[in-house]
Order: sequence, then structure tokens, then C-alpha cells
Amino acid sequence: MTESTNFATDTAAQLDQAIQTIERLYTRITGHGMNPASQNYSPVTSEIDFTRLLDLRMQQLNGCMQDPVVQQMLAPWTPAVALWESEERILVRIFLAGVRKEDVDISIRGNFLFVTGVRHNTLKEHGFQPRLIEGERGHFQRMIALPHEITAPEISSTMADGVLEVFIPKSVVAPVNNTTAMKRGKNSGAN
Repeated sequence: MTESTNFATDTAAQLDQAIQTIERLYTRITGHGMNPASQNYSPVTSEIDFTRLLDLRMQQLNGCMQDPVVQQMLAPWTPAVALWESEERILVRIFLAGVRKEDVDISIRGNFLFVTGVRHNTLKEHGFQPRLIEGERGHFQRMIALPHEITAPEISSTMADGVLEVFIPKSVVAPVNNTTAMKRGKNSGAN
């Protein structure tokens, strides 16, 4: 083989891989495969204009990304919260059914509690196509304004039955500063 033939073969393989990546992304976002009528290649051959095929796949993916339903699916969702206060501490409950404790990050900045993480789609059933799945999936974030500035970075948390409880000791009310306390995933103390 000549050097130009090797280059063409390598380029075709790379473009075929890019097309397959776009198709997997499209399937992941929409839950459906690409239009089967336009899938007449595997892998890219010299008879197929792979740049045109890549452009077609990009247009389909871009069209999908403009769909308001897909945009809503990709935006972080906001979990429900309940907040209680005693003389000594603040208790925040975040309702996260189906979220694993190692997929949650907790941090405090000033008088704000930040809870972020991800709920994975674990409801896949082999041989079935989803028709209706209620409840948010993917990344979530929640910022909770605390009643007082938190100067002590000692926070603790537990997680049971889909409810994350964050316990924050109260300190003397202090002016807002950049004090940060952070707990991540497995190290977050969530049980």
C-alpha cells in the first residue's frame, strides 16, 4: 500500500468512529437509534461519501439538541429540600431517591449549601424500549440559602432511603466570607 492509501484508510476509520460516536450520543439523548433508512454503511467504504454522512449525522444530532424536551432532559434537575433549625445546628434534608451516596457532592460557601450529583438511568430493561419514564435523571444541583453564615466547616451527612440529611453546626453569626467546607462522594460521610 502507498502512503496516501494508508492515510485514506486511517481517515475513513477515524470518520467511521466519529459517526458511530455521534450515533451513540443521539441514541443516549433520545432513547432511539438514528433513522434506519440512512444507515447504509458499516463501516465507511470508498463508495460512501463519509464527510457527507458525518455532516448528515451532525445535522440530525443538532436538530435533536434544539428540541425543548431534549434540552430539558440535559438541564440539571432540582431536588426537593426541607430545612430545620435548632439552637445548635441546622438540618437539611434533600430528597434523592435512586441516587447513590458516592454520586453526591456537598459544599458550603458563606451561608449557602451546595448539593450536586447525578442520578444514573438504572431503569433499563433488556429487550424493552422505554415509552414513559417519569422522574428526573442525569445531573442535579441545589443551592440552599442557610439562615446564618457558617464559620465552622464541620458538616456531617447521612443518606438512607433516598433522603440525604446534612447536619451543619451553628456558629456565632459572622459576616459572609469565602469559607468553604466540602464533602465529596464516598468521603462525604453519607451512610
